[in-house]
Amino acid sequence: MSRNGRSRSRQLAGRVALRIVLIYLVLGVLWIALSDRALVMLVDDPVLLTWLQTFKGWAYVLVTALLLYGLIAWQMHVLAQANVRLEERGLHIARLNRVHAMLSAINGAILRIRHRDSLLRESCRIAVETGGFDLAWVGLMDSEGRTLSPVASAGDALDCLDGLRLCIASGDPDAHPMAADLCARLPFVVNELSAIPPMDECHSRAVARGFRAMAVVPFFNGSQLLGVLGFLSRQATVFDVDELQLLSEVAADTGLGLMIIDQAQALERSTRYDPLTGLPNRGLLEERIGQALLRARHHRRYIGVMALEVLGLRAVIDSLGRQQGDRLQQVVARRLLSRLREGDTVAHLGNG
Repeated sequence: MSRNGRSRSRQLAGRVALRIVLIYLVLGVLWIALSDRALVMLVDDPVLLTWLQTFKGWAYVLVTALLLYGLIAWQMHVLAQANVRLEERGLHIARLNRVHAMLSAINGAILRIRHRDSLLRESCRIAVETGGFDLAWVGLMDSEGRTLSPVASAGDALDCLDGLRLCIASGDPDAHPMAADLCARLPFVVNELSAIPPMDECHSRAVARGFRAMAVVPFFNGSQLLGVLGFLSRQATVFDVDELQLLSEVAADTGLGLMIIDQAQALERSTRYDPLTGLPNRGLLEERIGQALLRARHHRRYIGVMALEVLGLRAVIDSLGRQQGDRLQQVVARRLLSRLREGDTVAHLGNG
């Protein structure tokens, strides 16, 4: 238990002891004051009064013993409930701290990683090692925006995800039960997997391997669902409102990281590749020639550079239009690429 937890326990125990003493003191004073006055008013015989006062003393001992037992038992029950709440609160705070640390670590990964597969694998690893989840996975939508499949995972019993393909298309009769929540930008949460009928084979395998709780959190690009972060835990009822809010931030940041990577790659491609043919442009060709020359000098070899021109391209453009000229260049590019050896480069140096 932490220092703050021990301090709160001592304070609570002190308050319980003070409450018992005050209740006992008040009842004891009332008993003594009222019982003596009542006996004097009701009994005139000194012998009987003495006997009743003796009986009253024994009764006082018995009643106070029972009273103390009841008070202590009651307060110990209250104290036990308070300790349970404190422990649950401590566990809750510890879980939230782990998720905060996971969020920070994933944001750090987004800043340093420039490849989407590496980022997704690292996010899953962080979710397991830092976030404390037993299994974490990332699923991405296909190009048609209909099916969701895992692309990265980490943790225990990864075979639970084998063959997982979820139809997320809104309104589709084959849509997965979680589709409605995900499309509505809501996390899909089950805090006791064994309490509901199996939704798919992954659900059945997860229950068989001891997983009890699941959360699937979506991330978007505008209104388009890009993918989800999935978390499985062997503890039940771990995904509460506070934790889901943090996990939604983790998912949103992961989606943002993917978009940043895609934009950076698109920008790099636009500056290093010809947009018409998809071939390296002049700048990238010069860079690769420079690298090839360095390797050739080191190994005492030669390199070859060949320049080709598409004869009649200008005539095609003048007679058939720019669109047909572009199509001709694309066909030539594909044929050249199909005949390249590994490590060779074909580039496009002009616009025709």
